Amino acid sequence: MSTEPVKRTFVRGNERLNRLLADPEIAAAVEEIEAESRELDRAYAENLAKIRQAGKLTQVDVAKRMGVGQAVISRLEHRDDMLLSTLADYLHATGARNVRIVATLGDLEVELDLDLLRGHRRLPQNERHVVRNDDGGWEVRKPGADRASAKLPTQADAISRAREIVANSGGGEVVIHNRDGRIRKAKAVTRDSKAEDKKLA
Repeated sequence: MSTEPVKRTFVRGNERLNRLLADPEIAAAVEEIEAESRELDRAYAENLAKIRQAGKLTQVDVAKRMGVGQAVISRLEHRDDMLLSTLADYLHATGARNVRIVATLGDLEVELDLDLLRGHRRLPQNERHVVRNDDGGWEVRKPGADRASAKLPTQADAISRAREIVANSGGGEVVIHNRDGRIRKAKAVTRDSKAEDKKLA
């Protein structure tokens, strides 16, 4: 009877895994399991409200982050269509990151990065939003604030007041919303904007 020690061949885990995955049947089974796992991890939303709820946020929470009133968020969540920039703003307010739209064209998937499309801006330190309020007038709101900075009868008055507030506090940006809550445009305001306005008048 031989007393020679049995030689054991050590195989690294990665090497063994690679050998197993080289088998087409095993590789296909693994891919199927991974695909099922990805599908289970994916959350589907029928509308914007589902996305907000997935982030465990109320309409008031999202409104504060966007610098608008709760009624604006309610209208956005019931709209049939909206600007991509408004959609991106809403999704970022819910805490979403890497906001993309995926289009499937045959076997090809095309991704549209909303952040790159609109050059999603970093919110300035000093920002005021001009939005329509529930009373039919207009108000100036600071993102995250519980109350409006000012309430005025017309949008023009609210824009003027927002520019004044931003200019007096060192400059920043005034974001103007339409009646339905969509962002119409954003204006940069410098410390000297107030003086320039008076000069032009």
